[in-house]
Amino acid sequence: MEAILELGRENRFHRSYRALKKQCWFWQKAVDRDGYGVFKVGIKRVRANRYAWYLANGAVPVGFHVLHKCDNRTCVNPEHLFLGTNADNVRDCIAKGRKRVFPGDLNPSARLGRDQIREIFLSTFSNAKLAKIHKVSKQQIGRIKTGKRWGQFTREIRNDT
Repeated sequence: MEAILELGRENRFHRSYRALKKQCWFWQKAVDRDGYGVFKVGIKRVRANRYAWYLANGAVPVGFHVLHKCDNRTCVNPEHLFLGTNADNVRDCIAKGRKRVFPGDLNPSARLGRDQIREIFLSTFSNAKLAKIHKVSKQQIGRIKTGKRWGQFTREIRNDT
């Protein structure tokens, strides 16, 4: 019985995309808020690219993502898919120019500049006092002092002193 259900589900999946030879197979049904195709398996919704991987290669190992060589979120062509960890996914995203990284004061959202970070890092004032002076939280001051924020720059300061 389960095999019959699976065969019906697989047929329904294959009727849900438009395939172009050696090119992307464009998902034609629902997409999630991130733009990835979604496919209903029983009562559960799964990403269509993950289901395409499953049909072609078997289960996706725990902790892995199904990534796109073609960078097309609606593509379900198994030849365009590959497995990767979250770190692989981030590296792929950056390499393809979809994610811009703005460290430190290059970040348009940064409230503090390098001079302020140097002052905080070298200061003997309490985190509470520094937070009040720089109009940020005590927790943020603590993250700067421990190198969890602005880490590369604080390592440079530590090496200079």
